[in-house]
Amino acid sequence: MKKLFVILLLFPLFLIAKEKNIVDISDTNVKKNYCAVELNSQGVLYVSAYDYDGGGVYKSSLLKSNNHFETIYDNKEVFLFSLKILDFNSSTTSDDIILAGGYLSKCLCGVLLRRDNVSGQWREIYFDDIDNPFVSNIFSISTNTNNRRNSFSRIFLGCTNGIIYYSDDNAISFKKANITAGNSLIKKISFVNKSTGYAIIGKDRFLINQLYKTSDSGRTWKKVIDFSNDYIAINDISVSGDTVLLVGSQLTKGILLFSINAGKTFVNIKYMNSIEYPRALISGSLSDKSIYAVDEAGAVFKNETDIYISQKVAEGIKSEKFMNAYFNKKIILIYGFDGKIYKFDK
Repeated sequence: MKKLFVILLLFPLFLIAKEKNIVDISDTNVKKNYCAVELNSQGVLYVSAYDYDGGGVYKSSLLKSNNHFETIYDNKEVFLFSLKILDFNSSTTSDDIILAGGYLSKCLCGVLLRRDNVSGQWREIYFDDIDNPFVSNIFSISTNTNNRRNSFSRIFLGCTNGIIYYSDDNAISFKKANITAGNSLIKKISFVNKSTGYAIIGKDRFLINQLYKTSDSGRTWKKVIDFSNDYIAINDISVSGDTVLLVGSQLTKGILLFSINAGKTFVNIKYMNSIEYPRALISGSLSDKSIYAVDEAGAVFKNETDIYISQKVAEGIKSEKFMNAYFNKKIILIYGFDGKIYKFDK
C-alpha cells in the first residue's frame, strides 16, 4: 500500500478520450426527491423519497428507459430520507425486510418503517428521545456486515440529533450508542468488519466535516478527525481495511480525501494530478480494487489501474443536480431531485 501511495502522488494522470453514457431510468410520473436507493439480490430496485406532500417507497423490477415505479408506501405526514434492504437468504424470491427512515411531521419525531416479506405490512417505529430536544430524523440506515446472505449482527440508525441507535434483533428494538456529537447529523455509517466502523458527522447535511470511529461494534464512537476549519463538506465515505475514502467539496470545488492509516491522516487527491474537480463530489466507492466517484452533475470518475482518479468515464447530465449514488459490482445508480435516477454500466 505504501508503494501504491507513492505512485499516487507522482504518476501523471490523464483523461480518457471516449466516455460511456449514463441512461435515464426515471419514472416520469414520480417527481419526488430520491434520497436513498437499494437493489436486492434479485435485482429489484427500491427508492425512498420525499417532497412537500410527504414521503414514499417505490419499487421497480426493470432497470431500463421508460421505467415504471410501483408505490409500496405513501404517507403525507412521513418524510423519508434513508432505506435499507435486509436480504438474508438468496434462495428466497424477494426481500426479507425493508427498512425506510425519516421523520413524522405531526410530532417532529423520527420514524422507522419496517416491512417484512411474510406479513407484507408496514410497521412504524417512533423515536422521540426525551433526553434530546432536537428532532430525531432518521437520516441513514446501515449494518456492520456487507454479506447480505448471512444474518446481520447489528443494524444502525444515524439521526439528525447526534444520536446513533442500534438493533440486535433485526430492527425490532433499539438501544442508544455511546457518542458525544452534540446536535449533529449522522449522515452515513460504514463498517470495515463487524467491530470497526466509521461515521461522517456534521451540523447539517451541507456541513458534514467530522469523522468518528468505533472499535467495539458500534456501541461506542469517538472523534478521529475534524475538518471544520478547512471549509470541507463530506458527502460520502467508503472503507476497506485501513483505507478510508471521503468525497465532498471544499468551498465550491469537489474534493477527494484518501487515508491509508485508518483515518489518522488524509491526502487530497486532485483530478488529473493538478486540476480540481469542478463540482462537488456526492458519492464514492472503494470496490474491486477500484475507486469511483460521482459529482453533483452525474459525471463519473474512475482510477486507472494503480492510479487513483485519472479518468472521467461519464460526462454527466449538466442540467440535473444529483444527491447521491448507489454502487455495486456492475452498475452505478445516480439519483436526486425531482424523481431523477440514471444508470451507468461499469
